[in-house]
Amino acid sequence: MGIFDWLFGKKDKRKSSKKEVVEQYKIDDDMPASMDTIIDGHKIFKKDMTGLLEYFKEMPSMERIYNDFTHSIRNGYTVKKYLNDANLIDDKEIRAIAGKGFGVIAGFLEDMLKIKENAELRKDFNACKDAVKILQVKTVDKTDSNKSQNITADDYFKKSLDHFNLGVANDPLTSEGASEMKKGIKLLDKAIKLDDKNPMYFYNRGTGKKMILDYKSAIPDFTKAIKLKFESPENAYFNRAMSKLHTQDLEGSKKDNRKAEELGYDEYQVEQLDEWLDSVEEIGYDEFSKQFD
Repeated sequence: MGIFDWLFGKKDKRKSSKKEVVEQYKIDDDMPASMDTIIDGHKIFKKDMTGLLEYFKEMPSMERIYNDFTHSIRNGYTVKKYLNDANLIDDKEIRAIAGKGFGVIAGFLEDMLKIKENAELRKDFNACKDAVKILQVKTVDKTDSNKSQNITADDYFKKSLDHFNLGVANDPLTSEGASEMKKGIKLLDKAIKLDDKNPMYFYNRGTGKKMILDYKSAIPDFTKAIKLKFESPENAYFNRAMSKLHTQDLEGSKKDNRKAEELGYDEYQVEQLDEWLDSVEEIGYDEFSKQFD
Protein backbone atom coordinates (compact mmCIF):
# COMPACT_ATOMS: atom_id res chain seq x y z
CA MET A 1 0.00 0.00 0.00
CA GLY A 2 1.56 3.29 -1.10
CA ILE A 3 1.67 6.66 0.61
CA PHE A 4 -1.32 7.98 -1.36
CA ASP A 5 -3.45 4.85 -1.11
CA TRP A 6 -3.72 5.03 2.65
CA LEU A 7 -5.34 8.46 2.58
CA PHE A 8 -8.61 7.02 1.33
CA GLY A 9 -8.42 3.33 2.21
CA LYS A 10 -9.15 0.24 0.18
CA LYS A 11 -12.93 0.48 0.23
CA ASP A 12 -13.09 4.02 -1.16
CA LYS A 13 -13.53 3.79 -4.93
CA ARG A 14 -12.61 7.42 -5.58
CA LYS A 15 -9.42 7.88 -7.51
CA SER A 16 -7.19 10.83 -6.85
CA SER A 17 -3.94 11.62 -8.60
CA LYS A 18 -0.79 12.18 -6.60
CA LYS A 19 -0.94 15.89 -7.45
CA GLU A 20 -4.55 16.19 -6.24
CA VAL A 21 -3.77 14.49 -2.93
CA VAL A 22 -0.73 16.70 -2.36
CA GLU A 23 -2.79 19.81 -3.07
CA GLN A 24 -5.49 18.73 -0.59
CA TYR A 25 -2.94 18.46 2.21
CA LYS A 26 -0.63 21.33 1.32
CA ILE A 27 -0.17 24.58 3.23
CA ASP A 28 -0.62 27.37 0.69
CA ASP A 29 2.45 29.54 1.15
CA ASP A 30 5.86 30.03 -0.43
CA MET A 31 7.88 28.21 2.21
CA PRO A 32 9.98 25.25 1.00
CA ALA A 33 9.12 21.69 1.99
CA SER A 34 12.31 21.45 4.07
CA MET A 35 15.11 23.67 5.39
CA ASP A 36 18.59 22.76 6.70
CA THR A 37 18.33 24.74 9.91
CA ILE A 38 17.92 22.18 12.65
CA ILE A 39 20.25 20.93 15.35
CA ASP A 40 22.97 18.39 14.61
CA GLY A 41 22.49 18.33 10.85
CA HIS A 42 18.77 17.55 10.81
CA LYS A 43 16.17 19.35 8.74
CA ILE A 44 13.02 21.29 9.53
CA PHE A 45 10.15 19.97 7.42
CA LYS A 46 7.00 21.83 6.47
CA LYS A 47 4.08 20.27 8.36
CA ASP A 48 2.02 19.21 5.37
CA MET A 49 2.07 16.56 2.63
CA THR A 50 5.04 18.18 0.85
CA GLY A 51 7.05 18.04 4.06
CA LEU A 52 6.10 14.40 4.67
CA LEU A 53 7.24 13.48 1.18
CA GLU A 54 10.56 15.25 1.77
CA TYR A 55 10.93 13.43 5.09
CA PHE A 56 10.40 10.10 3.35
CA LYS A 57 13.08 11.02 0.79
CA GLU A 58 15.47 11.49 3.70
CA MET A 59 14.24 8.35 5.49
CA PRO A 60 13.25 5.76 2.84
CA SER A 61 13.46 2.94 5.39
CA MET A 62 10.88 4.74 7.55
CA GLU A 63 8.59 5.14 4.53
CA ARG A 64 8.82 1.39 3.91
CA ILE A 65 8.09 0.62 7.57
CA TYR A 66 5.20 3.08 7.63
CA ASN A 67 3.55 1.69 4.49
CA ASP A 68 3.89 -1.86 5.84
CA PHE A 69 2.60 -0.66 9.22
CA THR A 70 -0.58 0.93 7.84
CA HIS A 71 -1.21 -2.05 5.56
CA SER A 72 -0.94 -4.43 8.54
CA ILE A 73 -3.17 -2.31 10.79
CA ARG A 74 -5.86 -2.22 8.11
CA ASN A 75 -5.68 -6.00 7.89
CA GLY A 76 -6.45 -6.56 11.56
CA TYR A 77 -3.06 -6.34 13.23
CA THR A 78 -2.80 -4.58 16.55
CA VAL A 79 -0.04 -1.98 16.82
CA LYS A 80 1.89 -4.10 19.30
CA LYS A 81 1.62 -7.24 17.15
CA TYR A 82 3.00 -5.40 14.14
CA LEU A 83 5.90 -3.93 16.12
CA ASN A 84 6.73 -7.37 17.53
CA ASP A 85 6.47 -9.17 14.20
CA ALA A 86 8.58 -6.47 12.50
CA ASN A 87 11.28 -6.88 15.18
CA LEU A 88 11.12 -3.22 16.17
CA ILE A 89 10.88 -3.72 19.93
CA ASP A 90 13.65 -5.98 21.22
CA ASP A 91 16.72 -4.06 20.02
CA LYS A 92 17.14 -0.83 22.01
CA GLU A 93 18.71 1.14 19.15
CA ILE A 94 16.15 0.03 16.55
CA ARG A 95 13.33 0.75 19.00
CA ALA A 96 14.63 4.30 19.54
CA ILE A 97 14.98 4.98 15.81
CA ALA A 98 11.53 3.60 14.98
CA GLY A 99 9.95 5.44 17.91
CA LYS A 100 11.41 8.72 16.72
CA GLY A 101 10.26 8.01 13.14
CA PHE A 102 6.67 7.24 14.15
CA GLY A 103 6.70 10.38 16.29
CA VAL A 104 7.80 12.53 13.36
CA ILE A 105 5.15 11.01 11.09
CA ALA A 106 2.46 11.48 13.74
CA GLY A 107 3.37 15.17 13.81
CA PHE A 108 2.86 15.45 10.06
CA LEU A 109 -0.45 13.58 10.19
CA GLU A 110 -1.75 15.73 13.05
CA ASP A 111 -1.11 18.92 11.10
CA MET A 112 -2.50 17.44 7.90
CA LEU A 113 -5.71 16.59 9.75
CA LYS A 114 -5.99 20.25 10.68
CA ILE A 115 -5.92 21.05 6.98
CA LYS A 116 -8.56 18.44 6.12
CA GLU A 117 -10.17 15.75 8.27
CA ASN A 118 -10.02 12.20 6.90
CA ALA A 119 -11.17 9.06 8.71
CA GLU A 120 -8.38 6.83 7.39
CA LEU A 121 -5.75 9.44 8.11
CA ARG A 122 -7.12 9.77 11.65
CA LYS A 123 -6.74 6.01 12.16
CA ASP A 124 -3.15 6.19 10.97
CA PHE A 125 -2.44 9.10 13.29
CA ASN A 126 -3.84 7.24 16.30
CA ALA A 127 -1.89 4.10 15.38
CA CYS A 128 1.35 6.09 15.10
CA LYS A 129 0.78 7.65 18.51
CA ASP A 130 0.22 4.17 19.99
CA ALA A 131 3.43 2.97 18.34
CA VAL A 132 5.36 5.87 19.86
CA LYS A 133 4.04 5.04 23.33
CA ILE A 134 5.10 1.41 22.98
CA LEU A 135 8.51 2.10 21.43
CA GLN A 136 9.64 5.02 23.53
CA VAL A 137 9.87 3.04 26.75
CA LYS A 138 11.97 4.94 29.22
CA THR A 139 14.95 3.01 30.49
CA VAL A 140 16.62 3.82 33.77
CA ASP A 141 20.36 4.26 33.71
CA LYS A 142 21.39 2.89 37.07
CA THR A 143 24.66 4.79 36.95
CA ASP A 144 22.77 8.09 37.10
CA SER A 145 22.03 7.48 40.77
CA ASN A 146 25.55 6.32 41.52
CA LYS A 147 27.34 9.36 42.86
CA SER A 148 30.72 7.72 42.39
CA GLN A 149 30.11 7.48 38.62
CA ASN A 150 31.94 10.22 36.71
CA ILE A 151 29.56 11.86 34.24
CA THR A 152 31.33 14.02 31.68
CA ALA A 153 30.14 17.17 29.92
CA ASP A 154 29.94 15.15 26.71
CA ASP A 155 27.62 12.64 28.42
CA TYR A 156 25.21 15.46 29.24
CA PHE A 157 25.58 16.83 25.72
CA LYS A 158 24.70 13.49 24.10
CA LYS A 159 21.68 13.05 26.37
CA SER A 160 20.52 16.55 25.46
CA LEU A 161 20.45 15.57 21.78
CA ASP A 162 18.02 12.74 22.55
CA HIS A 163 15.62 15.21 24.17
CA PHE A 164 16.04 17.76 21.38
CA ASN A 165 15.28 15.09 18.78
CA LEU A 166 12.12 14.14 20.66
CA GLY A 167 11.22 17.82 20.98
CA VAL A 168 11.54 18.32 17.24
CA ALA A 169 9.59 15.12 16.54
CA ASN A 170 6.70 16.32 18.71
CA ASP A 171 6.96 19.99 17.55
CA PRO A 172 8.77 22.36 19.96
CA LEU A 173 5.73 24.66 20.08
CA THR A 174 3.48 22.00 21.61
CA SER A 175 3.56 21.35 25.35
CA GLU A 176 5.05 17.88 24.82
CA GLY A 177 7.69 19.11 22.42
CA ALA A 178 8.60 22.14 24.54
CA SER A 179 8.97 19.90 27.60
CA GLU A 180 11.56 17.78 25.78
CA MET A 181 13.41 20.86 24.54
CA LYS A 182 13.59 22.24 28.09
CA LYS A 183 15.00 18.94 29.36
CA GLY A 184 17.68 19.17 26.70
CA ILE A 185 18.47 22.75 27.69
CA LYS A 186 18.86 21.75 31.35
CA LEU A 187 21.27 18.99 30.38
CA LEU A 188 23.32 21.52 28.43
CA ASP A 189 23.35 23.75 31.53
CA LYS A 190 25.08 20.86 33.31
CA ALA A 191 27.46 20.27 30.41
CA ILE A 192 28.48 23.92 30.37
CA LYS A 193 29.13 23.89 34.12
CA LEU A 194 31.67 21.13 33.51
CA ASP A 195 33.09 22.59 30.28
CA ASP A 196 32.43 26.22 29.38
CA LYS A 197 34.87 26.24 26.47
CA ASN A 198 32.93 24.08 24.03
CA PRO A 199 31.11 26.28 21.47
CA MET A 200 28.79 23.45 20.40
CA TYR A 201 27.20 23.34 23.85
CA PHE A 202 26.37 27.04 23.69
CA TYR A 203 25.18 26.88 20.08
CA ASN A 204 22.84 23.97 20.75
CA ARG A 205 21.52 25.55 23.93
CA GLY A 206 20.84 28.77 22.05
CA THR A 207 19.11 26.86 19.26
CA GLY A 208 16.97 25.00 21.78
CA LYS A 209 15.92 28.26 23.42
CA LYS A 210 15.18 29.83 20.04
CA MET A 211 12.97 26.90 19.08
CA ILE A 212 10.77 27.44 22.15
CA LEU A 213 10.72 31.19 21.35
CA ASP A 214 13.01 32.22 24.23
CA TYR A 215 14.85 34.59 21.90
CA LYS A 216 16.24 36.91 24.56
CA SER A 217 18.06 34.08 26.36
CA ALA A 218 19.22 32.53 23.10
CA ILE A 219 21.23 35.57 21.98
CA PRO A 220 24.00 35.35 24.63
CA ASP A 221 24.47 31.65 23.81
CA PHE A 222 24.96 32.35 20.11
CA THR A 223 27.33 35.19 21.01
CA LYS A 224 29.37 32.85 23.23
CA ALA A 225 29.48 30.20 20.50
CA ILE A 226 30.84 32.79 18.05
CA LYS A 227 33.50 33.95 20.54
CA LEU A 228 34.56 30.36 21.14
CA LYS A 229 35.09 29.88 17.37
CA PHE A 230 32.10 27.65 16.62
CA GLU A 231 32.90 25.52 13.56
CA SER A 232 29.88 26.82 11.61
CA PRO A 233 29.82 30.52 12.54
CA GLU A 234 27.40 31.35 9.71
CA ASN A 235 24.74 29.28 11.51
CA ALA A 236 25.38 31.07 14.79
CA TYR A 237 25.21 34.49 13.14
CA PHE A 238 21.99 33.67 11.30
CA ASN A 239 20.28 32.23 14.38
CA ARG A 240 21.36 35.26 16.38
CA ALA A 241 19.98 37.48 13.60
CA MET A 242 16.63 35.67 13.80
CA SER A 243 16.59 36.03 17.58
CA LYS A 244 17.42 39.73 17.35
CA LEU A 245 14.53 40.22 14.92
CA HIS A 246 12.14 38.86 17.53
CA THR A 247 13.64 41.02 20.28
CA GLN A 248 13.17 43.98 17.88
CA ASP A 249 16.89 44.72 17.56
CA LEU A 250 16.50 45.32 13.83
CA GLU A 251 19.91 46.89 13.22
CA GLY A 252 21.62 44.06 15.08
CA SER A 253 19.64 41.53 13.10
CA LYS A 254 20.60 43.14 9.79
CA LYS A 255 24.26 43.20 10.76
CA ASP A 256 24.26 39.53 11.77
CA ASN A 257 22.37 38.55 8.63
CA ARG A 258 24.96 40.26 6.46
CA LYS A 259 27.72 38.43 8.35
CA ALA A 260 25.93 35.10 7.87
CA GLU A 261 25.61 35.85 4.15
CA GLU A 262 29.28 36.79 3.96
CA LEU A 263 30.22 33.46 5.56
CA GLY A 264 28.13 31.50 3.04
CA TYR A 265 24.83 30.90 4.81
CA ASP A 266 21.86 29.71 2.71
CA GLU A 267 20.93 32.49 0.27
CA TYR A 268 17.19 31.80 0.36
CA GLN A 269 16.98 32.10 4.14
CA VAL A 270 19.13 35.24 4.19
CA GLU A 271 16.80 36.86 1.65
CA GLN A 272 13.75 35.66 3.60
CA LEU A 273 15.04 37.32 6.77
CA ASP A 274 15.72 40.54 4.83
CA GLU A 275 12.09 40.51 3.68
CA TRP A 276 10.88 39.98 7.26
CA LEU A 277 13.03 42.86 8.48
CA ASP A 278 11.57 45.09 5.77
CA SER A 279 8.06 44.04 6.83
CA VAL A 280 8.73 44.87 10.48
CA GLU A 281 10.00 48.32 9.52
CA GLU A 282 6.95 48.87 7.33
CA ILE A 283 4.08 47.55 9.48
CA GLY A 284 5.62 47.22 12.97
CA TYR A 285 6.62 44.12 14.90
CA ASP A 286 3.22 43.47 16.49
CA GLU A 287 1.44 43.29 13.15
CA PHE A 288 4.29 41.30 11.63
CA SER A 289 4.23 38.77 14.45
CA LYS A 290 0.53 38.11 13.82
CA GLN A 291 1.30 37.30 10.21
CA PHE A 292 4.40 35.31 11.18
CA ASP A 293 2.41 33.12 13.56
